[in-house]
Amino acid sequence: MKVVSETFSTVLITSVLLALLGVLSFYTFVSMAGFNTTTEYMYYRQAFLSIGNSLVIPIMGGSYEISIPMHQQSIGYGRVGSISIFFNNSQVPAHYFECTGLISGIRGFSRPNATIYGGNEHVVNDLRLVPRVLESYGQGETRLYLDTCRLLVDSEVTRGLTGATFFYRISYYNLTIKLEYRDRPRGVVRVSMMGSPLTFSGYALNMSISFTDTILGRTVTITPRNLSSIPPGTPLVYIISVYNLEIEVN
Repeated sequence: MKVVSETFSTVLITSVLLALLGVLSFYTFVSMAGFNTTTEYMYYRQAFLSIGNSLVIPIMGGSYEISIPMHQQSIGYGRVGSISIFFNNSQVPAHYFECTGLISGIRGFSRPNATIYGGNEHVVNDLRLVPRVLESYGQGETRLYLDTCRLLVDSEVTRGLTGATFFYRISYYNLTIKLEYRDRPRGVVRVSMMGSPLTFSGYALNMSISFTDTILGRTVTITPRNLSSIPPGTPLVYIISVYNLEIEVN
């Protein structure tokens, strides 16, 4: 009976130790997985912030690239909004731009909604404010967005014998995103300007611009009176330039 008792004790102690080891191993695995998730997300967050902050480099004709991990975080693109420009009280837009944004997401990690670069204004007067980087949480997933769904507008007024004329120089920076997934632990995001800008110009009696922001879920309409001190009925001349920025992920 003593031998049986000692054997049972040994088995019991071994079982308890194995159970504790299993719990500790599982806890270590979960902790490491959580640490890796947090670390990779924060790396992506910094990468998106860096791309937004450096987008002026490819806009000015250079190129910019940054490496990213490709373990848990997904990266892709999608529609983030649209811009419609109307002239002379028309209900049909003379120019329509559908905005594409770079999107990255990870599940099981919560972050508060925030604008981490740029702002939520849709008309800007500084090239550095063209890109915007947002993070949002919903349905168990935290997402990062990089978009350029805004217009860079510069205006001036000239006065002559026929009165005042307002000139508007409007620039839109369209994002085209190419994905080439590779079976490797790290990837590269490369941003460059593609081709020459498309230019549209003309004369109008009035203008309105409608912005649909899919991420924030709102629509904003702006008129020249929002952009400058133009009185009603003042004629305007516009020049619209559309630049194509390519983001390649491989």
